[in-house]
Amino acid sequence: MTVQLKRGDTRTAIRATLIGPDGDPADLSSATRVRFLLANGRRELVMDREAEVTDAAAGRVLVTFEPGDTDRAGLFVAEFEVQWSDGRRETYPTGGYLQIEIIPDLG
Repeated sequence: MTVQLKRGDTRTAIRATLIGPDGDPADLSSATRVRFLLANGRRELVMDREAEVTDAAAGRVLVTFEPGDTDRAGLFVAEFEVQWSDGRRETYPTGGYLQIEIIPDLG
């Protein structure tokens, strides 16, 4: 999945369905926390934010951007980290990363 937005934009949200290694949506009903992690090209973390679970049974989550989050143009990678009620952790996507491209604006 690749998301493109312009520098400084905060209206675009990332809506994602977390898919497990079996190819099915992850049931997030027993998740205690879902984090959205965004890193620059050097894999330095630039955002660590709580994601909103919008449909636990279907594995759907939402991340919104706040002022300052999209101020730097460039290519970024992202992932969702789920903390389960038994203390275990799982990262989505299970292979690779989400690609986030912030394009320079004209202003």
